[in-house]
Parts: sequence; structure tokens; C-alpha cells
Amino acid sequence: MLNYNLVEIFHITDIDNLEKIVSCDKLFSKSLLTCNSRDYTNIAYEGIQDIRLHTMVPFSPYGNLHEYIPFYFCPRSPMLYAIHKNYVQQYNKGEESIIHIVTSIAKIIEFDRPFVFTDGHAVMKLSDFYENISELNILDWEVINNNYWADTEDDNDRKRRKQAEFLVHEFLPFFAIQKIGVYNNIIEKEVREIIKAHPKYNLQIEIKPEWYY
Repeated sequence: MLNYNLVEIFHITDIDNLEKIVSCDKLFSKSLLTCNSRDYTNIAYEGIQDIRLHTMVPFSPYGNLHEYIPFYFCPRSPMLYAIHKNYVQQYNKGEESIIHIVTSIAKIIEFDRPFVFTDGHAVMKLSDFYENISELNILDWEVINNNYWADTEDDNDRKRRKQAEFLVHEFLPFFAIQKIGVYNNIIEKEVREIIKAHPKYNLQIEIKPEWYY
């Protein structure tokens, strides 16, 4: 059985959002960001956002996907590839400006935050939702942990499964964050300066080129 205590989860965002996140002491869901009129750099596909708004979570605390903070179970996600290839229309800064904010399922439980997870991209009809940690074994960990995730003739569902999501309801205290992975030493320096201004936080900041394309 998979040991959930060892499972890291990854949220990607633009470096420009980090100061706002740390100053608020929390990561917020899209709905809370919108409700509180918080200004942030959006890296998402706009066309998919309306679908996420109308995709309902079938387990408590229910609501739609915008009420949850999305994490992947791996770095170097297909979404990051889309950013790398400039497929995201309103975002043109490239993958080097993207940071990976890393925590673990154990930390989510420790901070008592409600969550659900999926076995694939959360808006796709083939994807199922789960609420029981014991069901993490259902996920396709071979694809999740593989750098090569493109669909093939033999398996045209790999990309969906690669994008399994761990969804944290509404907010996550920044104290739950354990690590930030970055593209290069320039972004690392920016991150260190931001965290240095908030000395109550002690987390790893690492240059992780293998997390990028």
C-alpha cells in the first residue's frame, strides 16, 4: 500500500504571486481570490476556468473546483508544458517565472484542511473523485512519476491520468509549505529575498531544472 506520508504535492504559480501569498500567510482558492478582489498573475487557461467553475465536487465540503486549491502529484506537469510552449494565451513569461510550491498530504492532514483528489484532470468526465486516502493506490503512479506522459496509440488516456489533482478546500496556511522549487538561480534569489522578509517561515528553496522543460 502507498504510504501517503511520503507523497508530495505541487502547486504552480508565477513568482510575482509569492509575496502576496506569504504576506497573507495563506494560499487561497480562486474563488476566495476573486471574492476578496486580490490581484494576482493568472497562469491558467481561461477557456478551462469556466468549466472548472461549473464542475462540482461530489464529496464534502462540496462546492465547485474554484473553491479548491489545485495541486498535482508531480512537478513538470502538462500544464507547465503548455506554459513552456506559450499555449496559455494571457501568460507569456515562460516557464522560468513559474515556481513549484510543495507540501505533502501528511501536512494537509496535520493542518486539518478538507480535501478531495482525482485520478485525472478534474474537469474531464473520465476522472473520478475520491475522499479516502486509502484510495490513492487507484491513481496511475507509473504515469504520474514518468517524464513521458503523451498519449500513445496503445494508451490515449495518459495525459489525463498524469494530471490527477489533489484539491484543498478554500485555503492552506503557508506554514504547511515545505519547499519551493525554481527554474534557476535568478528566481531562487527572488524567492530567498521574499522569504527572508518573513523570517517566521523556514522552508527549503531549491533550484530544480529537472522539474522544468
